[in-house]
Amino acid sequence: MSETPPYPAETEHLDRLTEVSRRRTIVNAAANYSKYGVALLVNLFLQAYIIRTLGKVEYSIWPLVSTVTGFIALIPVGLGAGTGRFLAHALGRKNLREVEEITTSVFVALLVAAGVYAVAVLFFSMYFEQIFDIPEGAAGIGPWAMFLAGIAGAVRIPFSVFQGGLNAAQQYIAINLREIGLLVLRGVLTVLVFTVSGPSLIWIAAIFLLIECASAAVTWSVARRIVPWQRIRWTSFNWKTLWEVNSFSVWVLVGSVAYLLYWRTGDIIINKLLDPTLLTGYSVVASILLQAYSLASLGSGVLTPAATIMHAQKDMHRMARMIYRANRVTVAMGVPAIAFLMFFGSPLLVLYLGHSEYAAYGILFPILGSTLILSLAQIAGRTVPQACGKNAVNSLMSLLVAVANVGLSLYFVVVLKWELIGVAAGTAIVTIIHSLLFWPWYIAYLLGVRCREYFMESMVIPLAHCLPACGLLAAFWALGIGSSLKGLIAILAATTVVHGAYTLAWGLYAEDRQAVMTALKKVWRLGRSRA
Repeated sequence: MSETPPYPAETEHLDRLTEVSRRRTIVNAAANYSKYGVALLVNLFLQAYIIRTLGKVEYSIWPLVSTVTGFIALIPVGLGAGTGRFLAHALGRKNLREVEEITTSVFVALLVAAGVYAVAVLFFSMYFEQIFDIPEGAAGIGPWAMFLAGIAGAVRIPFSVFQGGLNAAQQYIAINLREIGLLVLRGVLTVLVFTVSGPSLIWIAAIFLLIECASAAVTWSVARRIVPWQRIRWTSFNWKTLWEVNSFSVWVLVGSVAYLLYWRTGDIIINKLLDPTLLTGYSVVASILLQAYSLASLGSGVLTPAATIMHAQKDMHRMARMIYRANRVTVAMGVPAIAFLMFFGSPLLVLYLGHSEYAAYGILFPILGSTLILSLAQIAGRTVPQACGKNAVNSLMSLLVAVANVGLSLYFVVVLKWELIGVAAGTAIVTIIHSLLFWPWYIAYLLGVRCREYFMESMVIPLAHCLPACGLLAAFWALGIGSSLKGLIAILAATTVVHGAYTLAWGLYAEDRQAVMTALKKVWRLGRSRA
């Protein structure tokens, strides 16, 4: 790729975009968590509102639509998944010509992929009711919901190259402001349309299409202002550039296939081998757990561009230190939330969905939650393969484990007749083995540190600091507290206070503890001065 030196004014702007500092990481993480807070409130409200208004029969079609569109979405993943990583590298080296070549080459490829994606969506929409078992009373809904939601994905595909540019430039404030606005708009439109025209899964899909069109327009406009070198110029199309990006993206594609096999084939197994309406409760449990998981993963998500820039600058020691420090925070944020769901999932489901029949799904929380707790201990480290451009080994291993997950789930459901527990158990067993054996070794290898050091810093120590909170939750559960909304709120509040104080005193690295204390003192002084 040809080198184009930036002008002085551009150099100053580039320096701001590629700055890697603790303050920027904290601000970006705070922006992610702000969006997470809004998303949590909107999504939890909408999920309960939609299930209560549609009923579990019609809603059970929606996870199938999401599963099919997820698998079809693998078409563009193989082309553009590495865009953000290569753009971050180009910005880190201040090669503006390369930024333009990557943007143009990937956009053209994704435009073609979007057309193929749309054709696949049309095919599956036409045969949706022949492929899946449709519950009585829900005929004719799935094909239209599939078509509208699928076209929404086709709109998103080519503009994802500009999303990659914003990620590469660490513009998480802009990204999350956009997401917050669209989330609120989606919630308002859903309630408004359901109130005026009546509840329907087709309306939900139509709103998704409208939101994706708005998202594409906003993403393009913001990216062009912040990263002005992200231009589409046909003369900048470069086959070699596209090949380099796709050579990396193919391993991201393998990882995406593994993810879908992990979390989406269970939906198909339930629909084809069990009662299709069971999918409503199962999908709600998985959704709530993944929301709690996001509490931690969103914070570590901002590390990817920073780690990529560090790799471009060959500063692996600093990258390892960043991963260790981030793990202390992300594990502390996520584990107590998941543990709360593991202990009190059943009463929470009854309160959330308004019917006692959903209490039976509570057993799924400890089974699936245990896998997510171990995954959390590796969430910061999983940015390392992408930053180093070494996704082949971990992607192939993830695919192997995902296939084992499907095989075990089928065995538990078909042979042992474990039903929903069998679907969850297959996922749990292979994920625990994967998290304990493979990830610590591979990340330690990429970082150039001893496996024992990485295992202690990334898993043992962060998880040990969560034991007091988990012990407190176990005590509340043993005492029978938590059957009412007030009880659950009291438990959550008490655990948050105890765990927060413990983490601040002993759970963080010294420099991070000092930074937090300094920030708290500033807030205290500001509050006193205004009072």
